[in-house]
Amino acid sequence: MKKLVSLILVFLSLIITSCKFGTTFEVENKTNLALDSLSISNGFNTVYAHKMDKNEKISLFLNFKNNNTKSDGNFVVKYKANNKQRKTMFGYYSNGMPSDENVKIQIYKDTVIIGD
Repeated sequence: MKKLVSLILVFLSLIITSCKFGTTFEVENKTNLALDSLSISNGFNTVYAHKMDKNEKISLFLNFKNNNTKSDGNFVVKYKANNKQRKTMFGYYSNGMPSDENVKIQIYKDTVIIGD
């Protein structure tokens, strides 16, 4: 019985330590313009891409590991193209942890599409 409990504890600790505690965003610029800047934030951490060419795809990881607030919130993607800044709020996280590990973001001329 002690071996079973020990095995379960080891298994649970491996699961907990293997979690990456964040969200990976696959961002695709489907506009006909280069983006001068792009950022994704959860309110306490922000990741940046300083330039994104047209039709370029990038991957950004937003870390939740150092979040001590354990609050609920949403994400914000901001980007600038042609001297115009745009902002889109999306998604949700609860108790300081994201519900999705991977999120796809497609940026079009006048629309931002968010998906899994």
